[in-house]
Amino acid sequence: ASATLRIALTAVPPMGCGASSGVNKLEARVSPENRKKAALLSSKKEELAAWRSHGGGDLELVLASNAIALINARWIVKHAEAGGVLTHRQALPKEAFLSLA
Repeated sequence: ASATLRIALTAVPPMGCGASSGVNKLEARVSPENRKKAALLSSKKEELAAWRSHGGGDLELVLASNAIALINARWIVKHAEAGGVLTHRQALPKEAFLSLA
């Protein structure tokens, strides 16, 4: 999955202004929504690094080939609570599976 972070810069620090002062001015203008997006992107990068450090990268090609599909545990619980029974993969709805996108 790829996320895009867009931050609108409304001002450029004047010449001769210290670098840290300019950065502080720009940081003050970053909207709370964009701060959340930046934090989420940072945590996703950390999750990806952890996934790969534990060998997840070795599974990526297999998972991308659709030879194996991971079922969402939350979906299984909801399905069971509703009295549902697991059936063959082809009959399960797409929301039953985890997406790699």
